[in-house]
Amino acid sequence: MSAKSLAPSLSSMRSPGFIQREDGSVVCPNIVSPLSTVAAHKDIDCIERFFAAGFPLHLAVHKVHDAEPLQRDYTELHAHPQPELNVIIPDASGLEYEIQLGEERYRVCEPTSIWVPPHVPHSANVIRGSGYFVAVRLKEEASR
Repeated sequence: MSAKSLAPSLSSMRSPGFIQREDGSVVCPNIVSPLSTVAAHKDIDCIERFFAAGFPLHLAVHKVHDAEPLQRDYTELHAHPQPELNVIIPDASGLEYEIQLGEERYRVCEPTSIWVPPHVPHSANVIRGSGYFVAVRLKEEASR
């Protein structure tokens, strides 16, 4: 039997649910979770938020679809005791965000990564377009 025939077919593969292995590896489903479950955030129709509950990091993936300029300012300026990494990935139609770091504001219109050090006030609000916004930070207990 060849190695190829031993591999499961894509149609027979299923999501395993949450798995934490003895070596520390984790497989975690991303569940739909409203933006409003996060402090300083409000729900907005053009964003579907997926959250990796039980994951060793705070990991949220925001799927942005057809955002229009009137659908914005859903995230208030806020800060965390942990650093945060944001990644913006536009789809073919483009994605534009306003990023605020302290008092300065930046318009981001291309694939971009943003590093927010601990305690720096920040916000990210979509202006228009479609794509993904990913937020990653250490959990509070892991940063101590």
